[in-house]
Amino acid sequence: GGTWAPIGSPSNPSAATIDVSGNISGLNAAGTYKFVYSVTGGGQTCTDTAQVVVLAKPVIADGSATLCAGESVDLTSKITNYATYLSPVWTVGTVGGTAVTTPSSVKPASTTTYVLIAQNAAGCKDTANVVVTVNAKPNAGQDILGTSAVCTSVGTVALSASPSGGTWNQLGTTPSVANVTNAGAVSGMTSIGIYQFVYTLNGCIDTVSVETKNCAKGSLGDYVWKDENNDGLQQDVEVGVNGVKMILWSVVNGVATTKLDSVVTFNNGVKNGYYSFANLSQGDYKVQMDLRTIPTECAVSSKQDAGIDTNDNDFTEMGWSPTVTIDPTSSGIAKDNPTIDAGLIIACTMSKITMSNLPICSSDLQTYTMTFSVQNQLGVVKVNKGVLSGNNPYTVSGIPSGALVTITDSLNSVCKMDTVIIGLNCNCNPPLPTIAIQSLSACIGDTFPTLKATVVGLATVEWYSQPTGGVLMHTGLDFKPVGTMVNSIFFYAQARSTDPSCPTAISSSRVSATINAQSCIDTVDVALKKLISKKVARIGDVLTYTIKVYNQASKNATGVSVKDSMASTVEFVVGSIVASRGTASFVNNTISWNIGSLAANGDTVILTYQVKAVQMGIHLNVAEVCTTNEKDVDSTPCNHRDSEDDIDRQCFTVPISLCTGSKIEARVSDTYVNVKWFKDGGIVPVATGNVVLLSEIGTYTFTADGQTCPTEGCCPIIIEASNNCCPPAVCVPVTTRKIKG
Repeated sequence: GGTWAPIGSPSNPSAATIDVSGNISGLNAAGTYKFVYSVTGGGQTCTDTAQVVVLAKPVIADGSATLCAGESVDLTSKITNYATYLSPVWTVGTVGGTAVTTPSSVKPASTTTYVLIAQNAAGCKDTANVVVTVNAKPNAGQDILGTSAVCTSVGTVALSASPSGGTWNQLGTTPSVANVTNAGAVSGMTSIGIYQFVYTLNGCIDTVSVETKNCAKGSLGDYVWKDENNDGLQQDVEVGVNGVKMILWSVVNGVATTKLDSVVTFNNGVKNGYYSFANLSQGDYKVQMDLRTIPTECAVSSKQDAGIDTNDNDFTEMGWSPTVTIDPTSSGIAKDNPTIDAGLIIACTMSKITMSNLPICSSDLQTYTMTFSVQNQLGVVKVNKGVLSGNNPYTVSGIPSGALVTITDSLNSVCKMDTVIIGLNCNCNPPLPTIAIQSLSACIGDTFPTLKATVVGLATVEWYSQPTGGVLMHTGLDFKPVGTMVNSIFFYAQARSTDPSCPTAISSSRVSATINAQSCIDTVDVALKKLISKKVARIGDVLTYTIKVYNQASKNATGVSVKDSMASTVEFVVGSIVASRGTASFVNNTISWNIGSLAANGDTVILTYQVKAVQMGIHLNVAEVCTTNEKDVDSTPCNHRDSEDDIDRQCFTVPISLCTGSKIEARVSDTYVNVKWFKDGGIVPVATGNVVLLSEIGTYTFTADGQTCPTEGCCPIIIEASNNCCPPAVCVPVTTRKIKG
């Protein structure tokens, strides 16, 4: 029967109302609400107060996000003060929708509403929505790379993106800044590299790459001309040669691998003999001259690189240019090289020497005279003995009795021919004997070693202790002096005729042999090593030999000297000897190096010199220690034994050009037994024996019992197909002999 009313003071948090039944409404604010219940009776009113505590409800603000297709978003980051709410539950679409298990990373395929239900510490809940708008990702188009790359000389391209309506921008500034419009028109791509451009639409982007390349091309070429004076240099008065086929090859690691193009020399409006290869990409190239197309009387000059690039012959005698590197990104000769020219000379043919009559002795029998004529004369005729006169026929007078005469018919340093005429012995004098080893060594106190000699013809050898006169010590090819070694000593040998008609005839002089006295109490160990700069060469190549001599003993070595015997088939480069110690000289194809002393424990000296390859085939060279004052513990100086460490040999090979149907003879020493020949690294012998005839192109080596080595000091025989088999034979130095008869 009482009444309810909100308390008057203090007032409630909001204007809440209460009816007679105690139903309250308007609890719109958090806090403590108080209501008074009053009952009146007997003239008195009694009251009581009740209170209602209203807890604060959380207010969670809605969030939103905009994505591009394929991207993800963290829903929790879109709710303000998300970390303060408890027991969050995420669903898709509605409160009762599909639960979201990883709200920190969602990737909707299309625009989606996510619902959050969370409560505060008081347990009061609220709901919020996060609307994730998904925009489609644009397509910036296909990358333009590789064969589709844009030339820097053009520098423009039209980019095509979808859907339209977006904007274009360059990504970065690499390789340089370019211009791009919102329509996708790109310009200014002047650098080589890969440009990147970004297309943006509705906040979404896509990237496209555009590669640029240098489309410029290079070239090479020059003239093929007839080198009238064979100096390897192109003069204005020398004419070009038309109709020569030139072949362009690509080069990998210095080797011509792929044939690219061919042209024929022609008149370019300036002169004959012009050729050029254009539109060349960056790379290495070689030019081959088809030797079958040059005039039959011609050959390629042997003078390669004899001057400056603009006018010298760049081709080898086999018709190949050097490797030419073309870089179209560069300029000048690096991009366009018009200096690869070839000089042709009149090919060398063989001349023939014919004796007009028998040689005639002088009245004093000390000299003789001969007359000869030259068929197919090459050029200048010279003789190495006597006085030359006349003009085909020629007469040589004043030739020493018995002397051999070398007649040289020479067009130039390459095209020449030597003919050796056996001398007329007007006074029965035999030739000089040959001593097998001219320098021997023996220990002081030991007996003398045996000297050995040979002599040609009906003659024997007489031994003396002085160069002229003296007492005859022994007659015979072998001579072992009596007594023991005290000091180094010389012996001399002369030849004496055994022809009954010339019983008193002797050789014109004597040859010497040295026996070096050695102190064998103090022993040394002098070793020699020889090196060469390359094992396979071409005609005209310059090669460097290096000789190292070192003392391996713990005692000093004195009186050390070395002899280096050079092959007669190479050309010594005058002035090329460089010795780190001592003195060296070059006489008669032999280098004599007087070293002097070598300190103990590894003292090393070095000598270098150069030779030029002038002939095809294998060229052998031997160096040996020839004197030491002390005894060597494991070697004997100048005894030519390969098993010792004071001798070493080197060789190089120049490939042999062989025409179809031709053969070459390969020969190894008779000291080798059970010789087997192999081709191109095969394991099955292609021939056996110490002498074989080879007719096929390839690389040949041999084995023998106790010996596995290519012929001539570990150098293979290399046979190549000749490209010049049709023209007359090119002049190769030859030796012929005409015997008195």
